[in-house]
Amino acid sequence: MKPVVLTVSPGRSGTQLLHSLLMRVKDMDGDHEDERYPSFASVRRKNLIDPSVGREYVKDTIEMIENLPGKYYSLTDLSSSYGAIEHYLDLGVKPNVIVLRRDPRLVAKSYFSLDFISRAPSAESWVDWKANDWYPFPGEQGSLPIITEPRLHSYQNCYWVCCDNEWRAQRYLNQLPNLGCRVWETSIEDMIDTDKFNSMLEYFELPRIDSSESPVVDKYTGGKLREVPPRDFLHKLELDVLNRIPTDFKNNLLERGWGN
Repeated sequence: MKPVVLTVSPGRSGTQLLHSLLMRVKDMDGDHEDERYPSFASVRRKNLIDPSVGREYVKDTIEMIENLPGKYYSLTDLSSSYGAIEHYLDLGVKPNVIVLRRDPRLVAKSYFSLDFISRAPSAESWVDWKANDWYPFPGEQGSLPIITEPRLHSYQNCYWVCCDNEWRAQRYLNQLPNLGCRVWETSIEDMIDTDKFNSMLEYFELPRIDSSESPVVDKYTGGKLREVPPRDFLHKLELDVLNRIPTDFKNNLLERGWGN
């Protein structure tokens, strides 16, 4: 099996930039929300009920990867965070995994302004969860536990998605190295430093990229931006979310500056 690079990320965190950089690696094939290759998100919810559905999807993906001409393959959409990695492991593939982070408030504000998560500013109902193919919702099997009453503001929905992804990222960081996978933590700031990016590539035993060419990344331009509430109000909403999740994980996040 050729080397595979997967990404654990909450989205709105630089995955398109990451894809652009990885595509500069010699003999790298890759996918980033490419409509030609259906994402694991298309089976994510079915996988929760019947894991054989997700396993079959990943099995087909592995076959597709093996038939591509490149020596390496990278997938930078965020769906790997939600069950795909386990199927790769089960099928004998030990992927290289990039944990891509960005300030959670910036991610949540981006989600909110682009109206990615919930349709109504007041989050009228969890049933109205807009992005349920791509993202988990509170109470979903395997997601970060949270107290959902009283009802959350829609910005809190966005912030909870960030908390949930960090919860998954920490689990992968603890478990995957013991299963023979290589895991690397990075950020937008580190990715645009070619030396740091090449350090990651060397760790994954991939070819280095040339530092003379700057990646070109298009900004998301779809849809009308929603106005984001003032910072003090966001801070209050974030602390409320943190007080609704398990105490040990809340303390872990607070120690690392979340909610400041």
